[in-house]
Amino acid sequence: MLVTVVACNDSYSDNVEETASSAAVKSFGFEADDSVLAHLDSVFFSVDLVRGRIFNADSLPVGTDVTALVPVITTLDGCSVAELTVKRSNSTDTVYDYITTPSARIDFTNPVRLRLVSPDGLVERHYTITVNVHNMDPDSLYWNRNDRRNLPSKFSYPTSQHTSCYKDQISCLTEYQGAYSLATLGNSLSTITGTSPDLGEWIIDYVSFPMAVDINTFTVGDGSLYILGVDGSLLESVDGGSTWVATGRSWTHIYGVYQGKALGSARQGSNWEIQEYPGASTYAMPDGMPVSGTSAPIFYTFPMSALPQMMVVGGRTADGSLSAHTWGFDGKSWARVSKRGVPVAVENAAVAPYTSIKVAADWNTTDYPTMVLIGGRLSDGSLNDTVYVSNDFGANWIKADTKMQLPDYLPAMQLSQAFVITSTLSATEARSRISQVSDEWACPYIYLFGGVNAAGNTSNNVWRGVINRLSFKPIE
Repeated sequence: MLVTVVACNDSYSDNVEETASSAAVKSFGFEADDSVLAHLDSVFFSVDLVRGRIFNADSLPVGTDVTALVPVITTLDGCSVAELTVKRSNSTDTVYDYITTPSARIDFTNPVRLRLVSPDGLVERHYTITVNVHNMDPDSLYWNRNDRRNLPSKFSYPTSQHTSCYKDQISCLTEYQGAYSLATLGNSLSTITGTSPDLGEWIIDYVSFPMAVDINTFTVGDGSLYILGVDGSLLESVDGGSTWVATGRSWTHIYGVYQGKALGSARQGSNWEIQEYPGASTYAMPDGMPVSGTSAPIFYTFPMSALPQMMVVGGRTADGSLSAHTWGFDGKSWARVSKRGVPVAVENAAVAPYTSIKVAADWNTTDYPTMVLIGGRLSDGSLNDTVYVSNDFGANWIKADTKMQLPDYLPAMQLSQAFVITSTLSATEARSRISQVSDEWACPYIYLFGGVNAAGNTSNNVWRGVINRLSFKPIE
């Protein structure tokens, strides 16, 4: 009869360490209660027989009411005693007899003690049941105010900035009253570890140019730096910015660097083309492709493509209108990638190749690549304050979920740059509680540099954002 009351399932939980001992918990869960949480009965609990711990590794959503839940407990061999004890700080502890009152609602706000005695009364075991609840929304893109940093610069208050990244290197060019400062990370981005928002040690020095330049065209390449003069002259530095020389090219815009070669728009009479440097190759300018104001490039590698795809979003076309589309380059030609562009045409937006997480009804999560667009200027001159995403590599764009929108303390900006930089986290640095974790795992953060607000002022900020769940310890 006791074995019938404390039921047993046919299959064992993968997380249960099998033992011949009696009074062992086989599985733990809760009865369904949609008033508390949809699919509550599907929440998985790990059972650690060695340490006497029962817990849900993937915490329940923030705000879940766990004050009156009905537990469902099964044992390996049945039991003669099954008692649940809820500790009270200011009164006598409450003890529930699970055998006689299996439908009792129990408060799991704090850890609950489970006492089991084997059917023959010879073995007694004690377990601590912990129901973990997130203290933050795990699927929100969170920008921690404490993670904010100033732009790396010789100047306390730069009047303009542009940051560029190529492969594992990143550089930030700032300007103040006609003087320029160049900050370059002394370490590779692939070596970033820990939860600190600091990327490493910046090497900062003054730089000068042989002519007036457009700081918004500053671009980092493979061993070279590029920038356009205000007259369109393409300047190059091969010594980290100490000296700059004119290349003899005249461009309107630099899209980025692909396979070690800079790509830019050039006007030839009434026609436009895309040129590379170094090299003499030119590419036809597709109809409607922007000639300036595109996002910084992002790169994807696909299994069916031998070379990476470089993509830019938005920008201003030759006729002066703004684009809402994604454009891609595969090493041979340029083409429009998007079928449904960004819901608003935009220029000078920040785009980052990030990730999104989908939580299924059974509480399993799936990560999938997501392009995130932040800020930029709209056709009427106002600034875009809405985050947009594409979950299919730029083919279709939609407004991001509310959880992905920027907080009020991050105002709308144009001419900011966003980069995804992966930190290696360790178990002691994460924010959730589980039994077994990898020693280290990768956590991608979005770093948002600078930007210009509606008043035309440059933001002296570097913000760091992360989808909360990505910083939690991975489940094993």
